[in-house]
Amino acid sequence: MPRMPRRDAPGAVHHVMLRGVARGNIFRDDVDRASFLERIALVSRECSLALLAFALMSNHVHLVTRTGPTPLARAMSRINTGYAVYFNRRHGRV
Repeated sequence: MPRMPRRDAPGAVHHVMLRGVARGNIFRDDVDRASFLERIALVSRECSLALLAFALMSNHVHLVTRTGPTPLARAMSRINTGYAVYFNRRHGRV
């Protein structure tokens, strides 16, 4: 059963988990991890998304965030889509 939509409002704190396709790796090395963190930093500044804590594993990520005026879904979409484009280009995936 799908998860219910998040209740989001400026100032709300969320635990977000991201996984790779078929639970595959989303980071192959430290270059990938650095790129992901740079993307989070950029989107966080642009969307006023506060990153309170994070844990990066090879096949998933945990983030604890506090939203600003930009909805969490929009900020996460920018992070995830941008990273997927980077990862696919770097590793020759389509």
